[in-house]
This record gives sequence, C-alpha cells and structure tokens, in this order.
Amino acid sequence: MINRRQDYIVWMIEQTVQAMAEAARLMKAGKFDLALIAIRRAADLVVPPAMRALLDRLEPGSAVSVLGPAEVDRVRLYAALLGEEGAVHELRGHAAEARRCYTRSLELYGAAEGAGAELLEADRERISDLRSKLAEA
Repeated sequence: MINRRQDYIVWMIEQTVQAMAEAARLMKAGKFDLALIAIRRAADLVVPPAMRALLDRLEPGSAVSVLGPAEVDRVRLYAALLGEEGAVHELRGHAAEARRCYTRSLELYGAAEGAGAELLEADRERISDLRSKLAEA
C-alpha cells in the first residue's frame, strides 16, 4: 500500500511538472488561455474538485487540517499550480487576479509546511519569487 501511495505521489509530481512546463511554453508563445487550461487540468488531477473547494474556501490551515496529513503533498502541488496561474494572470495584465493567486499560493505553502510537508528547493525558490512579486505590487 505504501509503495502505491508513493507511486501516486510521484505521478502527481510528474503531472504537475509537465503541466508547468507546458504552461510556460504556452505563456512564452502568448497562448494564455491554453496555459490556464493546462494548469487547471493538472489541478484537477492533483486536487479533485471537492477537495479544491475546501482549499479555496477555508482558511489554509483549517483546510489542511480537514484534509489530513496524508494530503499535504497535494496541497503543496496545488500551491505551485496557483503560483503558475498567477503568472498567467500577471502576463495578461490582470494584476488583482495575479495577486490573489500569489497570496493564496503562499498561504497554502505555509499551511502545508506547518502540517509537515517537506518543501523542496524548487518550492522554496517559488516561494521567494512569489514574495518578490507581491512586494513589487
């Protein structure tokens, strides 16, 4: 059972990385709608709609507590995808929507880390970038 869970987590990470790479390629090409679709499809895989409703509506720490410690990796991956979604909105000139995504991403990263998620170096770099973007706004 543990191997299956670990395999699934690795698969979710791979899907998230692929979606972020695809979104970056699409953003570079100016295809913002398609970039958002790629990000949202990955979010659907990582965080099913019912779980996302909790993450989007509840205070981050409460949402993570309700979901439980087994789901902190999902929260971490969703935080990364929200940061990418914010980048798409920023490139489109939708500053308020970008700021909302960046802020929620940072909140979810913090809640996930507080619940025991192991943040990777890439997560820490993303967090630093998000903080810089919010400071500039």
